[in-house]
This record gives sequence, C-alpha cells and structure tokens, in this order.
Amino acid sequence: MSDIDDIGSVHSKSADSGDEHEHGASGSEAVKYPLKVMYCGVCGLPPEYCEFDAKMFESCKPWINQHCPWIYPDLFEITEKTDELIISDNLDAPASSSVAKKASGKKKAGEAEIVISLATKKGKKSATVVLGADLFNIKLADLSKICKKKYSCGVSVSSDASNRDIVEIQGDRREEVAELLRDDFNVDAGRIFIMEDKKTKRKAFH
Repeated sequence: MSDIDDIGSVHSKSADSGDEHEHGASGSEAVKYPLKVMYCGVCGLPPEYCEFDAKMFESCKPWINQHCPWIYPDLFEITEKTDELIISDNLDAPASSSVAKKASGKKKAGEAEIVISLATKKGKKSATVVLGADLFNIKLADLSKICKKKYSCGVSVSSDASNRDIVEIQGDRREEVAELLRDDFNVDAGRIFIMEDKKTKRKAFH
C-alpha cells in the first residue's frame, strides 16, 4: 500500500470515529438540550435525590408513588398509568412552594393550629401528645427540653402514623402544656386546641 493510500485510510477512520461520537456508538441521535428535569412536589429536589434525606423521604413517597414510581421500583408497584406525570413549568427551578405545601399537607400560617391530645400507652400509661407546634416556628427539641425540665418526666420527639412530628410528654398535662405554649412561646391562645376525646376538640382558652 502506498503512502497516499495510508493517508486516505487514516482520514477515513477519523471521519468514522467523529460520526460515531456525534451519533453515539449505537447510531442513536445525539442528546438534545435543554434537558427536561422533573422535581419532587414535596422537597423540590429531583426524585432521584429524595432518598438521601431519610426524614423527608417518608413525606416524598406518596408524591413519588403517584407521579414517578419507576424511579424506586423496589418500593412501589409500577402500573401503566403514567399520564398524570407532573413536570414543573419552570424546568430550571424546583416545583413551586404552593405545590410543595399542598403535597406535604401543611396548613397555611393563618390556619395553623396546635392540637394537644391524650394517648394511652401500653400498661394503661397516658401521654400528652402535642401536634403542630412546628408550624409556629417552635423547635420541637427546645419544647421537649423545657417540658422535661418543667414537669420532671419523660419527653420525646417522634412521628405519628401520618409522619407528622409530635412531642410526647408522660402523663396528662394538656392544660399545662397549653399554658406553656401561650405564655412561654407566645402562641396565639385562639390557635391552641385540646382534644377531650378522640372526636371532641375544644379551644384551650375561652
């Protein structure tokens, strides 16, 4: 083979290689930009990243199950119903705060309330349960620490069956906790409620 043939062969291979890079090794079309990105309606991150915040992930699961269950096939049963997929109109930013609030089930600031109820534990022991304090920018860890010191009893921060953060205080201290929230944390008295039983809710202060 002559030198000219060698040069032609090299040019031919280079052209083939460049074409392969442009269209991909399999001959498929090149990736088109801008890419469309889906964001979780609860935390605002791409759904693939929700699992890295274990606490928030529990709140994200219902949204993921409805809109993109295939991302976590081991957690959800994948169906053919994918027409309800929601992608943010603004593909460069997380989903709007209104969508996030709706998905998380939290009330607006003007509608926020604290509900204090009594739960029965094993061995017929009772515990005061405080729900909604975090909606008033109260750190549950601080509330727990104050209650533990003030009432000299066991106090814990946990989640209820609906994955809402609550504070549990040993014994029936519903009235005392209502006063504590009003006086020490400046919560509007009209936003504090006490559950008399599982169905009867009343304002803590008349």
